[in-house]
Amino acid sequence: MQLTQKLQGLTDRLASMEQRVTQAEKETDERLSSGLGRIEGHLDALEHRQDQTEIALQKTGPAVGAPGAGASAPARATAKPAPVNPPAENTSAPTPQKPPHPAVVVHLRHYTVQAGAPDLAYLTDDQGNALRVEPGDELDGWGKVSSVSQSGASWVVHTEHGTIR
Repeated sequence: MQLTQKLQGLTDRLASMEQRVTQAEKETDERLSSGLGRIEGHLDALEHRQDQTEIALQKTGPAVGAPGAGASAPARATAKPAPVNPPAENTSAPTPQKPPHPAVVVHLRHYTVQAGAPDLAYLTDDQGNALRVEPGDELDGWGKVSSVSQSGASWVVHTEHGTIR
C-alpha cells in the first residue's frame, strides 16, 4: 500500500514536471519567433529602402562624378558643323544657364509583407494597418500589383513601381 502511494506521488510529480517543461518550451518558442519576426521586419524595411533608392537612382540617372557615370554610355556627337558665314560675335553679357531640374523625390507609403501565398499577400503599413492584396489590385503610390511570389522563407509583392518585401 505504501509503495503504491509513493509510486503514485512520483507519477504525479513527473506529470507536473512534464507540463512545466512543455510550457517553458512554448514560451521560449514564442519569444524566439517574436524576436526573429522583429529582425525580419527590420531586414524587410532595409531591403525596401534599398529598392526605393535604386528606383530613385534609375529615374534620375547617375550623379555627376559618380563611379561609372558616363563611362558605360557612348559619347554623343554634340558638335555642329561650322556655318559657311559665321554670325557676328555677341559682345553682350552671356545669358545665364538654367540650373538643371532638381531630382523629384517620390515618397512611397511604406508597406511590409506579413504573410503570403501564391498570388495573395497580407501587408501592414507604417501605422500597423493590415491590407490584403493580390495581382491586379491598386496599391497607393505603388501602382498595380503584378505578382506575389515567395523568396526563400518570405514573400515578395511586385508592383508597377517597385518591390515590397
